[in-house]
Amino acid sequence: MDRVSINNNPSPWMNETKNALKILSLNCAGLQAHFRDIETEDRLKKADIVHLVETSLMNDDDNDAFKMAGYKHKLIKNGKGKGIATYYIDGKLQHIEDINENKLQITKFRHDSMDIINVYRSQSGHSLELLDHLKRLINLGRTTMITGDFNICFNENFNSRMVQGLLHLEFDQLMHEPTHIQGRHIDHAYFRDPSNKIKPIIFRTLQPILLRSRCNLHNDSGDGTRN
Repeated sequence: MDRVSINNNPSPWMNETKNALKILSLNCAGLQAHFRDIETEDRLKKADIVHLVETSLMNDDDNDAFKMAGYKHKLIKNGKGKGIATYYIDGKLQHIEDINENKLQITKFRHDSMDIINVYRSQSGHSLELLDHLKRLINLGRTTMITGDFNICFNENFNSRMVQGLLHLEFDQLMHEPTHIQGRHIDHAYFRDPSNKIKPIIFRTLQPILLRSRCNLHNDSGDGTRN
């Protein structure tokens, strides 16, 4: 049992790590329904920034009802089955911009070392509109991480203009395992580092109520090689 114990065998995600930025992206399938579980989850609280997508919050939902200790929060509300809630450490990250449309929502934050963009795209959302928004938000001179629920299978739609558009901009797609119960790769994590000094590490969990993907970004002061 000790070999599988989280307490006795903490992953690098759970450890305090210098020169690291921890980014979490989770499809919470309704923030109101799962908020109490989310706010008491110790693994989640190791993140510097938490993106929760498909929050299903309405415009008249009380922002203060979804405060989480230790974090500021920013809500994009767009009704049932849509929306993004972001929790972030004030002073470490800065909110830059939101896009809130009927079938897609995007939020952008900035850290000293990189830009962080999170996406929720409804199944019927236009992927080229999403790509156009992302191109405008992306600063090619800065390291950028893009995460979220794209509702498009990376493998099945590899040749789509949205996927190819991001790959053409020299982003690497880091999620290589299925993120959906039907075996599809609909949660993406795109990373681009023009400096070649930041190493992304993906962490996964088997508990579906919690994290689909967790990205721990280590500043690499060595030769800049990315594995």
